[in-house]
Amino acid sequence: MLKSVKLRIYPNATQLEIITEILDACRFVKNKYLEYNINRHNNNEDFISSNEFVKLINELKKEDDEYLWLDGVYSKAIKNAIKDEEISFKSFFEKKKCFPEFISKENVNNETYYFVKDKIEYISKNVIYLPVLHNTRITSGDKLLPDMDSIKSGRIMRNYNKYYVMFVYNTENDNRNMVKNDIKLGIAMDVKDYAVVYDGSKCHHYESFKELDTYKHITERMGKLEQVVSKKSDYNYNRLFNNYLDEHGTAPNEEEKEVMRKESYNTSNIRRVVLKINKSKVKVSNIEDNFIKHLVNELTVKIKPSEINIENLDIDNMMEGVSSYGLSGLIKESNFHKFKNHLINKCKEYGIKLRLVNSNYPYAKKCSKCGNTDTNIRFSDRTFRCDECGSVINVYENAAINIYNCTSDDYEEIAVES
Repeated sequence: MLKSVKLRIYPNATQLEIITEILDACRFVKNKYLEYNINRHNNNEDFISSNEFVKLINELKKEDDEYLWLDGVYSKAIKNAIKDEEISFKSFFEKKKCFPEFISKENVNNETYYFVKDKIEYISKNVIYLPVLHNTRITSGDKLLPDMDSIKSGRIMRNYNKYYVMFVYNTENDNRNMVKNDIKLGIAMDVKDYAVVYDGSKCHHYESFKELDTYKHITERMGKLEQVVSKKSDYNYNRLFNNYLDEHGTAPNEEEKEVMRKESYNTSNIRRVVLKINKSKVKVSNIEDNFIKHLVNELTVKIKPSEINIENLDIDNMMEGVSSYGLSGLIKESNFHKFKNHLINKCKEYGIKLRLVNSNYPYAKKCSKCGNTDTNIRFSDRTFRCDECGSVINVYENAAINIYNCTSDDYEEIAVES
């Protein structure tokens, strides 16, 4: 089976320039591929495939001044970036995702580029040889490095101000024969408790990572730093605005105001504060990832259930009917999609039957005791009250029990490793 491992790398100044150039190129060709297909659609022409656009790019970077700088940039990464954008198009046409958006350099905090497995070499405990980058210093994680012959591909990843290498490798799955207990779990996701798990006799509540003191401290500090940036930028903008009035005697137009807004953030003090904010965001992301991995490990490796039922976690459906901005923000920040994907991978690795309950199954609106359905229940409600049998229960405990009891008509079973 395919697995992945991610390790921190420490590129030097030259390697940072190479990484930045490749990431800029990947972002550029993605936007161009999107723009090209939108224009073709407006002209009633068919979308072109990634392979066709790669051929077009290869011609343009020899003739068009706008594309000349791509000549010499790692071509495998460019080709894969266009392929990723094609996958986004296909997901949209299959109604799995929304339409792809143009990528702005200012708003990108997490970027990756692909590289092939050729010329990878482990030089020493702290140095590996990577395509294009050559000798690269890594964190002391040599024990995590997979066998070189098993590596299929890799990616260089930038997360704010930190860089990582991720290897995708093939390995024998020895975990699928794990002795499993005769236990079945029903899991309902909750923005407050994160997960409510029913094991057939009792409901267990798992508190969200947002309740951790470390998470609260970092997010509170981030909020204060963002206020500092806002105040400094407002002060700089007002200064630039007054200088313009003194020089020209009239107020600037909207285009000139937009230029001033951008310039108001371009000071050493603001850049210093933004760097602190980015470091805090990395810490928050690490807390979330660590929490999700530990929770999935608890539900699979430690409990060792034979079956797991979980709601299909369609975020768009979860957002429907949510009028509170704070509640919708909690849903987005909870990373339910990442939890589901990690749970699917773990269940495949350990041979646990995983069932995704259909989104149209009324697990949140159905009484777990008598089966009566309450269509008036809202996402923000915390208590389920049944008018038929008088049952009063936590709405997420009720959902977990219904998910646990759902039948084969109500779920899609994910294939496990055989």
